[in-house]
Amino acid sequence: MSSIDLSGLSKYTDQLSQALVRESVLAGTTQNYITNITNVKYSDALNKITSSFVAAAGGCGIINPQGTVSIQQNTLTVSPVKVEESICEQDLEQYWTGMLMQAGSYQEDLSPKQFAQIYSADKVAKLQAYIEDLFWKGSPSNHFSSDPNLTLATGLLENLIYTSATNSTVSGNGTFSTNVTMTPNNAIAIVDSMVAALNTSASQILTEDDLTLFVSYSDFNALVTALRNANYFHYGVGQEDNGSQRWTFMYPGLPIRIVATRGLNGTNYRLLTDAHNLVLGTDLADDYAKFRIWYEDLYDQVYFRAKFKLGANAYYYQNIVLFK
Repeated sequence: MSSIDLSGLSKYTDQLSQALVRESVLAGTTQNYITNITNVKYSDALNKITSSFVAAAGGCGIINPQGTVSIQQNTLTVSPVKVEESICEQDLEQYWTGMLMQAGSYQEDLSPKQFAQIYSADKVAKLQAYIEDLFWKGSPSNHFSSDPNLTLATGLLENLIYTSATNSTVSGNGTFSTNVTMTPNNAIAIVDSMVAALNTSASQILTEDDLTLFVSYSDFNALVTALRNANYFHYGVGQEDNGSQRWTFMYPGLPIRIVATRGLNGTNYRLLTDAHNLVLGTDLADDYAKFRIWYEDLYDQVYFRAKFKLGANAYYYQNIVLFK
């Protein structure tokens, strides 16, 4: 009886028929709600005005003007950031990706095409997520994360908490228990305490139409569970406008929008303000998406470079309720 000897072969695995899929990235959302200022090369002044008046009984008489007008500025400073990578395409030739490359030893652009498309899309998503994290948790002293990437710019929390000129004026700053984890058992109480602080120390913004509470995704989930346990199902928590907006909802009974942001993930900070009060500064809004990919003859490699600028601040610190 004859037989075939296959001991010298490895079993076949098809590595070409399935598409190349990039990993999921938790996207940034904050820029959809706050003020975005472009064309900031280094530093811009955030001009603001504060005024008061003194009323008097009507009637004729000597003009006696009273009251004050104060024009002030906060400084928005951006930090330049760049991301660079290199790819030796000869390395790709040695694997299944080589079967998709054009014939010949000269590959003068990023190939194969399938890899180039996914690589570019992945970089856009990762950079957008990074900008979100940098806006909130950027700290040259790594106050909010051990990630060295977050030391390259000063984010909003750094400005609000560690800058002496601002931290004493943030409404509610330091008046809450430190490092409280939000759970379904305390989530509603935490939000209500922040609303109470808003009522007493930042009531001037109560009629603004963009009151927003920014929270981490874990806080968002805890709050949703708390509301569900309290039988607030009819508020459509987490999904509005036929599903076009997710991870956001209007807090039951109040004109305050709850927004989950990845920038607060890993922290126990929650921030309540009129959203346009927060400012993200950059040079060009989509700089991070205008990266360059080029072939360099000298080194026979493909290079990637993305460059952008980022800064974070606010107009009126007294209009921010910070729970920490």
